[in-house]
Amino acid sequence: MKLKYFVIASLSVLVSITLAVSFIAGCGVTTGGGGAGHGTITYYGTQSPGDAWAWTIKSSTFIGTNETTGNTYWGDYIVLPSGFYKGTIVGATTDEVSPDDVGYFMEIPNTALLVKPMGAEGTDEDRVIICAAAAAAGPAGGNDYPYIRIPDQTWAPTGETSYGISTSNLAGGVYTFEVNSWDYAGDPVSVGQLAPDYTFADGKLTSPVSSTEIYMTPSGVFIGDEGEDLGGFAGGGKSTDPSITVEVATGRNYRGVIFHYNITTGSGSTDAIGAREYPSMPGVIQGWTFDDVDTQTGPLTEWTTLEFTDFSDGFAFGTLRDTQGFSNTFKMLISNVGTVSSPKYLIFGISIDGDGNPQNFLVIETD
Repeated sequence: MKLKYFVIASLSVLVSITLAVSFIAGCGVTTGGGGAGHGTITYYGTQSPGDAWAWTIKSSTFIGTNETTGNTYWGDYIVLPSGFYKGTIVGATTDEVSPDDVGYFMEIPNTALLVKPMGAEGTDEDRVIICAAAAAAGPAGGNDYPYIRIPDQTWAPTGETSYGISTSNLAGGVYTFEVNSWDYAGDPVSVGQLAPDYTFADGKLTSPVSSTEIYMTPSGVFIGDEGEDLGGFAGGGKSTDPSITVEVATGRNYRGVIFHYNITTGSGSTDAIGAREYPSMPGVIQGWTFDDVDTQTGPLTEWTTLEFTDFSDGFAFGTLRDTQGFSNTFKMLISNVGTVSSPKYLIFGISIDGDGNPQNFLVIETD
């Protein structure tokens, strides 16, 4: 695999329909030491079709090792005004890259790391690497955990889950989850459905009677992988967190990615995005695609607004409008992945584009 550049950029690239969950297997994290403000965090994950990766991020340096090929890449990085990281290669154990090659990646501290190797579009070299941090303990019992659906290729807005709430029950080290979910229109899909016999080990919940694996992170974010080509879900935080309000969350600056899925072909694209409170409309989020993550800090000539109509149980609902006249509804989850005294908000949502295809968007508050 070439790693000429490792980027998350505004280039359209082919990705798996289950991009956001198909690379998470075998993830973990170790923390400690490191430079001021960041510490040392090691993320473990995979890249389709099966390369295993380990990435260590310190306060200003990175090391990435493809554990399948044995190649290691290391260098320095800076945090751009856009909130993305810009890395510069210092050295490598392969001649596929050269010193001073540059690229971009995105970190959600103690949660996940996204790295985009730059290869020919539509090839395995072009697949995003997604690594997750691993929690040391499983979730508490008796809590509600809201989540957003990551669609598979059979997903439809009617009669298929778009969002839901899972209630955990813990007895004797064994979890049972009571699941309530709704489709895109808000109609119930499952009511009180049980997911039984889960146990926690090595950062994830597994069950002998289910193919679904749930990866827990130290920040409280969780990612569910329902199996190859079956999609999944992601969520985080209890739905009763009193610190999360639309008014508070919309007053922040965010950066992240949007995953576009093509249900017909099973392919899609991923773009770097930013979001902030709309300057002239308090309580409304303005989002845009980055054309240049080095210098761009806001929208250029096109953007999208997210206007909220309801907020309950950790979910925010509303209308999405763009400058081309398109509008549709959205459903999103707002989670605090920081602390009560020092909150850091993460937003994960689902919407439908003008062609009727689903898309997931994931943004993290910038410092």
